[in-house]
Amino acid sequence: MTRRKRKHRGDIDGLGKPAPVYLADVFVGRSLLHGIAAEIEHLANDVARMQDEGYAREVNGTQVRELLGLAAGLLRLDAPLTACDCTADELDCPRCQGTRWITSREYRKTLEPTPVA
Repeated sequence: MTRRKRKHRGDIDGLGKPAPVYLADVFVGRSLLHGIAAEIEHLANDVARMQDEGYAREVNGTQVRELLGLAAGLLRLDAPLTACDCTADELDCPRCQGTRWITSREYRKTLEPTPVA
């Protein structure tokens, strides 16, 4: 089964915004991680198609697909998403820990409503 090759870009972040030049390698890496996640999802689909074959009768396809889906989801959730809004000298930034980029997981925290005391 052939897979479509993707171009790995470092000029666009996960929100579709232009990525800062100093983070280009990070966002190329993001694209690579998302490509791996897509390959894992293809594997999960391959397992689903094999379920009716005799050689796969002992394979718990539901569990395998669930675990592969979890792995793909974790890769996407923890891959770089966008540049952090901290300054270059903030090595102790609580959002990015000095990397100057944040993940989807960290970004989602900023979208959650702050509890009222």
